[in-house]
Amino acid sequence: MDLDRNMTITNESQKISNVYDIRFKDRLYLSFPKSYLIDDSGCYTFYDACIVIYLYYPDSLKIFRNYIRNAINMCDVCIITSNRELCKDAQDEYSEFNNVQVRLKQNRGRDVAALLVTAKDIFDNFKYICFVHDKKEKAFVWKGYTDAWTLSLWECSIGSEKYIENIIHYFRLHDEVGLLVPPEMIDMKNTGWYVNNWACNFDLTRKLADDIGLIADIDKTKPPISLGTVFWCKSVALKKLWNIDWKYESFNEEPLSDDGTISHAVERIFPYVAQDAGYKTATVMTEEETARVLSYAQLGMHSFYKILSEELGVEHIDDALKYQTRVEKLREYYKEHKEIYIYGNGSVSKRFLKLIRHLNIPVAGIIVSDKKENKREDGLDIYSISEICHHIINEKCGVVIGVSDLYMAEITDTLQNYYIKNYLVL
Repeated sequence: MDLDRNMTITNESQKISNVYDIRFKDRLYLSFPKSYLIDDSGCYTFYDACIVIYLYYPDSLKIFRNYIRNAINMCDVCIITSNRELCKDAQDEYSEFNNVQVRLKQNRGRDVAALLVTAKDIFDNFKYICFVHDKKEKAFVWKGYTDAWTLSLWECSIGSEKYIENIIHYFRLHDEVGLLVPPEMIDMKNTGWYVNNWACNFDLTRKLADDIGLIADIDKTKPPISLGTVFWCKSVALKKLWNIDWKYESFNEEPLSDDGTISHAVERIFPYVAQDAGYKTATVMTEEETARVLSYAQLGMHSFYKILSEELGVEHIDDALKYQTRVEKLREYYKEHKEIYIYGNGSVSKRFLKLIRHLNIPVAGIIVSDKKENKREDGLDIYSISEICHHIINEKCGVVIGVSDLYMAEITDTLQNYYIKNYLVL
């Protein structure tokens, strides 16, 4: 198959799944080194690629100079700004490079207008496109977070010359992937890695998708996986987005709101545009950023699950994924069974007891197959199945099975042998 063909790949199974789930199922989390090539076969010294950089703040040329030089040494570069002084400085600094152009845009639409309006022609002229931009905190208390996120975005897009080569070489070898995005932000106080990042932008994104005519699974319950408007792409993967007649007037005037604008919808729609074109989206990181992300993720998971375990009986990821379904099942079951027992006296039973009590559902007692004691430390009575079965049947009591999957078949068989059939499996 021609990896550089100018046509899309159709994949019906992909189009009925959400990009968030596809990324997890196909393990589309990439970690590339900055100092060496993973595979140097077929690599070139200069690529059919353009790195588009939007800068606004006066000190950005200095802050990102090394990153920009990484880009210049590997690809064509287009620097865009709405700051006239910065524009002149950029022209002066990079005048010696034939592969660098500097463009001045209207001061409207910020980075997204730079991408969709000022740089629109670039998507017709290059196979691979990267877009990255500067950021500035809106309040001093956000400076640490904003600086860390911005650094992560630049590192994971143009962190080094070898890193850029690794990205383009990956594209050439994996024709099913059309979009690479940096990871969702994670640090001590940022929730981007953990929460659903639609905020108030889902309806806007859904409307934009409908206007474009996308065939993609855009689900409000599944977090968007592109944040920050920074990415690498095969230009053909995002063609539908650039086919729109974007104008500067398509974007909100300054001051731009923190959320709920067309720019925030565009920020989240890239993976769905790629999906419509038949391409998958992967998250890409440098090896250093991967280590940072993993360290924060494990610290966060340890802290979160300690609280969840103590309060709700959620011990691991599977518990967390099943939590809402279990809550709904328990509430419906309790409507028909006002006296609830838990079958099992081990760790699973104790976890379910925390959840049931959190829902303010009273537990009448614990049922076991082999009774060795009459009461637990928490005050609940313990009954053998033989001594309690007639009460459960006659009073139409409920039984929640609280054992591991290893013993599930054995317990369900036991209950049915005692003619108890209306039990609940969580």
